[in-house]
Amino acid sequence: MDPRPPIDRALATERRLLLEAIEALRRGALPAAQRALDAHDAQFPAGRLVEEAAVLRIRLLLAEGRLEHARDAADAFRRRAPDSLFRPAVDALVPLDR
Repeated sequence: MDPRPPIDRALATERRLLLEAIEALRRGALPAAQRALDAHDAQFPAGRLVEEAAVLRIRLLLAEGRLEHARDAADAFRRRAPDSLFRPAVDALVPLDR
């Protein structure tokens, strides 16, 4: 019997897309980050990593200089997931006191 757990292919794909977005953001390749996040949104609208994707989307908006859009996205995140483990990351990116 193989002691390794079975591979969750959907989660692996979801994770790969977010890692692509992270790497693209790190390199400043904003169109590539946008493509990866758009692919994630299209393939996994209710995926297990949607909160992580939302934080990356906020980071992308900020990198693009779209502050108002980032604020709107952060406010939507706070309403949708007020107790999320990612809430501190959202608050660090877009503080509540404006």
